[in-house]
Amino acid sequence: MNTPNQYVFYILVISPKVGPLTLQNLCNPKSDLSIYVGQWNSRNACGEITCRPTHFYQSDSPIYVLTSNPNNQCNEVLAQQCLNQFAAHFGEAFLLYYADEWNQKSPDKPKFIMTSPEVQHLDEDGVLEEKARKMARDGIWIFSALEDDGQPHPPQHARFDDLCKIPFGIKTSYIKSRVIPGLGQGSNNWKNPPNQSLIKVLNKNRSHSKHPTADLYNQTYEIVAKHNGKYQTLNNLTIPGTYVFYILVVSPKTGPLTLENLCNPNFDMLIYVGQWNSIRENGQITCRPDHFSDPHSPVYILTSEPKSQCHEVLAQQCLNQYSAHFGEAFLLCYADEWNQLHPDKPKFILSSPEVQHLDENGKLEEQARQLARNKIWIFSELHEDEQPHPPPHATFDDICKIPFGIKPAYIKQRVIPGLGQGSNCWIN
Repeated sequence: MNTPNQYVFYILVISPKVGPLTLQNLCNPKSDLSIYVGQWNSRNACGEITCRPTHFYQSDSPIYVLTSNPNNQCNEVLAQQCLNQFAAHFGEAFLLYYADEWNQKSPDKPKFIMTSPEVQHLDEDGVLEEKARKMARDGIWIFSALEDDGQPHPPQHARFDDLCKIPFGIKTSYIKSRVIPGLGQGSNNWKNPPNQSLIKVLNKNRSHSKHPTADLYNQTYEIVAKHNGKYQTLNNLTIPGTYVFYILVVSPKTGPLTLENLCNPNFDMLIYVGQWNSIRENGQITCRPDHFSDPHSPVYILTSEPKSQCHEVLAQQCLNQYSAHFGEAFLLCYADEWNQLHPDKPKFILSSPEVQHLDENGKLEEQARQLARNKIWIFSELHEDEQPHPPPHATFDDICKIPFGIKPAYIKQRVIPGLGQGSNCWIN
């Protein structure tokens, strides 16, 4: 939480090339506009607070497709540093729900280019999605004019809550032309003015019209139609969750792995906590199979050792992506703390989770680390008459509660077929 953050939230606008894009255009929801809401980690651009440059050289990008039309122009109208990855990812997803609802209100004149956000579920009950969609149904437009002496909105180090509050204030100075150099349209200046310069560290104390370029809507409609079906499928809370949370254990090959072994934090083992979308394997509730085919996987490397064996000891269906991603990240904070407390005998294989920040103030990370400092072990025995923990359709809260209950029936050997170790049965 203390490192300089380089996530940037931004908005691009495609409009007919009939003169400069004005504040009056932006603040009028009836203007001919196609709006792209995005976020990215600007680390690779030296922390410049701007949009992602790849929009203007990747020919399959919706922005590239629209901007390549000589009748259209593209402008960056907003770019702001976010507090962290949580704020950027969730802010983008929230506004894409708003955008999707706005497009559904006016299907003949969609205003927003839909993409598939990093976050598919804002929460576990759909409350935030409904909040975003209601803003569109209420006719709240995304832009308003910001007076010269007005405070920026969203502010620097924008939080998720900031990005949920529209309209966003726009000044004329925010509007910057963006072009495709490869098509001879000119060049882009990614540098910000001195007073807006680079990412800063957060201070801890603080329808077809008769317009000459009517084909803009035609193109936008096609792009929205292409991306929207995928977006709605990914974000529909009513479809069965195909995300699986799982744990693998690598231990010495000195006999079968037992419950007694697992429940003993002094036992010689290495634990891998993971999650994945099992839709690629017909929704099987099991670990990710590529651990045993990818030679770069830490699990593969350890299991390839003749003196080691690998077992899947837990695999449970999660409620949705939110539960799986955040549950994994929470437990990796716990795992990291446990390893730091036992540097001579680390128990956990640490990976890079999809979620870098569990919240905006570090409370959940601290909660996870405190579990390790309190010496609460990750496994306990689950008796035959007890309910599974975590339960089917596990929520984030379920995954935050350890120890997890393990039965002998949960323990399944996993091998590397390519090394002649045998085969894996993925069927439950």
